Amino acid sequence: MVGADFEVALLLTVVADRVGAEIAIAPGPEALARVIARHRSAERILIDTPGVSPRDRAGARITASAITVAHTEIALCLPAATRRRDAQPWIEIWRDAGARAVTLTKWDE
Repeated sequence: MVGADFEVALLLTVVADRVGAEIAIAPGPEALARVIARHRSAERILIDTPGVSPRDRAGARITASAITVAHTEIALCLPAATRRRDAQPWIEIWRDAGARAVTLTKWDE
């Protein structure tokens, strides 16, 4: 599991402990690329991206493009309570970045 900062990584530790995953902090695209390269053989790499508003299309695209360094299947995870009209901008941004699936979660609730 990869968090964007130390505070997020602390919160993800609880989930990681339950599923037997490692935690890594990747504060930027270059660090993320290094983490992904180090864990290339992993079955899954879960990445918690920094909070960026979908209204900030440029910022959201930078975040999405950082994930594409994985060169693998990308699934967008959204909170289960997200309304369709609120999810649509995220789906468009991540579809452009190569996401082929959406998973609804209760992680952020």
